[in-house]
Amino acid sequence: MDSPDRCIYCLRPDGPFTKEHVIPDAFGLFGSQTMVLHNDEVCHACNQGFGRDLDQVLSRDSYEGLLRADIFPRTSKRRDYFKPRRTLMKFPDEPRFGDLRGLRVEIDWSVRRPRLAAQAVVKGEDGHSRKTFTLEELSTADPALFRKRPKAVQVFAPDLESFVPIQAKLRAMGVRFPSRPNYIELPPALRGPSVTFEIDGTIDTRVLRAIGKIAFNYLAFTEGPQRVRSDTFSEMRLFVRGEGPAPAGHVSLDPIFLDAKRARPTHSMHIILIERRQQEIWASVSLFNTFSYHFRMSRDTIIWYALRTVHTFDAVKKSVHKVTPVPKALWVPRIYTP
Repeated sequence: MDSPDRCIYCLRPDGPFTKEHVIPDAFGLFGSQTMVLHNDEVCHACNQGFGRDLDQVLSRDSYEGLLRADIFPRTSKRRDYFKPRRTLMKFPDEPRFGDLRGLRVEIDWSVRRPRLAAQAVVKGEDGHSRKTFTLEELSTADPALFRKRPKAVQVFAPDLESFVPIQAKLRAMGVRFPSRPNYIELPPALRGPSVTFEIDGTIDTRVLRAIGKIAFNYLAFTEGPQRVRSDTFSEMRLFVRGEGPAPAGHVSLDPIFLDAKRARPTHSMHIILIERRQQEIWASVSLFNTFSYHFRMSRDTIIWYALRTVHTFDAVKKSVHKVTPVPKALWVPRIYTP
């Protein structure tokens, strides 16, 4: 008989236990409808470890994290020093952006708005192309790239505090700067109501584990923790813990809802689906209705019934809806009350 007091992730019974949000609270809270795993389902050690190693990466260093900064309102919380490594946002390499063309941009999490990142810039020999380096990247860069063409090296930063260490690093690498730093005037292209940035991103194992944890939490909430504690879900459990390979699955831009349009998505909405496919249980998760992540949760359901559970989470209106499948693949939402 399954113990009611075992962590669904490490399966240890000794706790202590704490509550766990099905969707990390950085992606929205939904009042009384917020889905939460309570004090006998996730232990404190797993909760804290996942928060640091997975939730933080997903909320601050992923494409979904950038959307969070854009969709949610500004905040007065202290500055967040998390450095993005999986997303690269930059000004388009177009003349209308003047000296800022092609330069990197980062999110200032104290106000959840973009700002110029501190960076070293090396002009290409053609006089047009540019390579950019953060302070951390300079440590592994080839010093010859900077020493041989000192006049082609520049430093851009939003403030003097972040400018100084990059300049000092370049000087240690043999670069000599002929003049004191100057403040540049923002080009007219940045004075308009909006600016479109170019974004390159990487969906790596930690992002996939963070999304997989959401799917695992959702299954535990909707079907009960005793289900996910079984060996049937060991592959997914070990993957989320970082102790096993990724289960079968894929990431796509195709919407989870069959009638959704790629060109006009509703970016305030999260969608989670659990369904049975023959003898397997699969999950689909889409935060802000963008990328769709699909995971095989278990290989063999044995005696599971015909399962299909879907919820949508409106992160702006702070509401949750249970979605009911009806004939001809139409989806009709209804208000969900726990």
